[in-house]
Amino acid sequence: MMKVDVLELVGVHAGLSAEEVADSLGTGRAAAAMALLRLLRQGLASRWVEANDAHFHYALTERGVERLSYLTDVSKNGARLR
Repeated sequence: MMKVDVLELVGVHAGLSAEEVADSLGTGRAAAAMALLRLLRQGLASRWVEANDAHFHYALTERGVERLSYLTDVSKNGARLR
């Protein structure tokens, strides 16, 4: 699971929980939760708790959308990441 995979998934499906991210990417809940926490700490994602659900739900911030766009452009153009 790469950073861009998590960014793409959360960018398309805002509101996913760590469990849903793990299921979608075929990884463990702990790995997905850590990836989401890293995005949160980098300012690339935000999280909230729904009133009827104790799980955190995640969405990309504006900065996260910009990072995803950058990483997508870099991979399409075959350029090296700096």
